[in-house]
Amino acid sequence: MLALGYRIEQMIESGEALDYAEVARRIGVSRARVAQVTGLMLLAPAIQEAILVGELRLSERRLRSVLHHASWEAQRHATRA
Repeated sequence: MLALGYRIEQMIESGEALDYAEVARRIGVSRARVAQVTGLMLLAPAIQEAILVGELRLSERRLRSVLHHASWEAQRHATRA
């Protein structure tokens, strides 16, 4: 889902899609779901890297709860708990 979030942002930045609403229509999900997926990009860079290389395997639901922590340090701590 994290990689999809980056792809969605790339689509919008390149002009391939106008906004989240257009992306949502294209892939058949709600705008809220698109926002959830792209929100994963707010995770600390170290967490994102660990996810993308397969070192960290947490459910998306758990990762969204990690996003409640404002600092990257707190996010990293929350993924260890």
